[in-house]
Amino acid sequence: MQIIAILAFTDRVLTEVSEFKSALERLGYNVHLEQLGYNLNSQQIGYFEEDSVLLLLGCCHEDPIRCRDIAAFIIQAEADVIIAMQASALKAALEASTGTDTPIVFTNVADPIVEEILRANDKMRSRLTGVCDGSLESSVERLKLIPQLVPAPGMVHIFTDPSNPVSIAETEQLTKTAGLIGIELIVHAVHNQTETRQELAGLQTRSDQAIFRTKQPWLASLSGLMGATAYENYIPYIGIHIDEMERYGSLFGLDQRGIGKQAAGIVNQILNGKTPDTIPFCSPEKRLLGVNLQSARDLGLVISPALIEKAQTIVPQSERTSLGGKLLLVLFISSLILGLIGASASLNLTLPWLVATVIATALVAFVLWLYLQQHIIKPIQKLTRVAQQIGAGNLEVEIGTSHIEDEIGVLGRAFRRMRNNLKHFQSEIQTLTASLQLQIQERTEAYDSLQKTQQQLEIASRRIIDADDSSRFSLTTYIHDEVLGLLDELVVQARQDGNKTLQDLAEQVDWRIRRVRFNLSMPVIQDLDVELRRLLQETLPQYYPEHQQVNLTLNLSGLKSIACMEQACTVLLYRFVLGAVSNVYRHANAKRVKVETVRLDEKLIVRVCDDGVGFNPSQIESFITKGHFFFHDIAVRARQLDGDLQINSSDQTGTCLEISLPFNRIALQEAH
Repeated sequence: MQIIAILAFTDRVLTEVSEFKSALERLGYNVHLEQLGYNLNSQQIGYFEEDSVLLLLGCCHEDPIRCRDIAAFIIQAEADVIIAMQASALKAALEASTGTDTPIVFTNVADPIVEEILRANDKMRSRLTGVCDGSLESSVERLKLIPQLVPAPGMVHIFTDPSNPVSIAETEQLTKTAGLIGIELIVHAVHNQTETRQELAGLQTRSDQAIFRTKQPWLASLSGLMGATAYENYIPYIGIHIDEMERYGSLFGLDQRGIGKQAAGIVNQILNGKTPDTIPFCSPEKRLLGVNLQSARDLGLVISPALIEKAQTIVPQSERTSLGGKLLLVLFISSLILGLIGASASLNLTLPWLVATVIATALVAFVLWLYLQQHIIKPIQKLTRVAQQIGAGNLEVEIGTSHIEDEIGVLGRAFRRMRNNLKHFQSEIQTLTASLQLQIQERTEAYDSLQKTQQQLEIASRRIIDADDSSRFSLTTYIHDEVLGLLDELVVQARQDGNKTLQDLAEQVDWRIRRVRFNLSMPVIQDLDVELRRLLQETLPQYYPEHQQVNLTLNLSGLKSIACMEQACTVLLYRFVLGAVSNVYRHANAKRVKVETVRLDEKLIVRVCDDGVGFNPSQIESFITKGHFFFHDIAVRARQLDGDLQINSSDQTGTCLEISLPFNRIALQEAH
């Protein structure tokens, strides 16, 4: 199986993909088309017949980052040929394929871009060929059409980006051509859509001017605004594509056709053994010319008959009449007939004449009503129904045309243009929505997978912590029950025997073992109240003797009603108080510290507050980078136990830390 990867930067070139696929099939290839999704990490290439060709289509949707990602995936998939559609796709493909010999066939890339690439690396020619954009020649040809108008505009507004090499080259070519055909160019230097909108809003025009759209990519989405601006100022708009004639009122359109077929021919040569450097660059072999006779008539212009004969697509014009003139003529004839009938009746004042006068008057009134009904009321009613259908979302509603066009016909044409634009935008929105839905689906799947992984990590972390807690608990319990008890008895016995040396030695061993137990950060889980009091009143002051001046306020009344709690909760609370008060001793420079436990809203809350220097809670992440994990570890463990850690602090105002655990983790005495 051979893989041909297509990298399409914008969705507009996707029509060429179908043409490319059909051309390959006509050349005898068995072609399969597979589109890359948004989640490239989970993308897998399907399996097809060994002698088939797989078209691997990557749509970038004008996203440079996605374009680079797709290009990297294509190289990873070991594509035999890469089709890079448009300049951004070509640059991404070249960057991703550096160090490989993968052939690259480009389309819709202007000559200056190709020349710039080859100047930067002339060795690139050995694996680069394709169909050039031909936009410069196309722009020159469109400008040369303007003198085919009578009267021809003498000045033309163009919008160009002076920082873009393609725009610079296009402006130079247009300026040179304009001088030869006697047209003055008014160049508006713009760098983005916002600047272009501002220029169009403040555009000062005259009747002998026109607006000409250049090839700048981001001008495509402003075609409608440029056409509307030209219409409001009663001057011609010269677009690029044929579909702009009906949608935006462009006088001319010049489309390039057959690019997909040409690209298929180049790929066929490469697959049959030719190298890209032996295949010359080419330009689009077909250009399709369109002229808009209706827009020309609306502007009071005449298009050269020779140009009309050359055009492959023509928007016909309708004969124009004035609705007011029609009504005036009908009313004049009606008044004349009624006047003649009245004059005849006044000369013959007999009953038959009076009856004939009444009948004739009624007949004239009926004919007048019938005319108004057929030519004014019904067309307006039809347009009203059309407007309601369009408003309800039916963009397939039929809007009739007429060879004779009055003000109502102009309104109908405006409705057709509006409907066509809405259908175009709806198609673009549907494409975007489909892509967005696919992206959302893939990202949702990735998020669900991440959530499952996170849950598994949480479970693993909890098991590790529980195992660690259990080991520490067993060790500290053994020290408390088996070692410290014996040492206490030894101290008492030495005191009774008056053996001062043995007593001092036993007390030193006892102190050192107690410090080992303290460093294990694990109380003997028998009475948390007692353990916390011993920690705060005895152990920590001895551990930090230089900070004994800190005034301790202790209120553990919230623990009085606790019958029992999970071992993990007890360990967490003990570690929280140990770490929080240790930080006060070491870092807070405080004079007072208060430790209290309270019951509030079905929760047990433990607070440690001081009047020290405080800190900025936003700096907690930086503590981790410095190796201080206290806040992170306590917060993670509290969350695992359905609890919460709150931190309230600021510079020079002290700190208050608060940890809360729900009662479903704790058993209360009154509940038993």
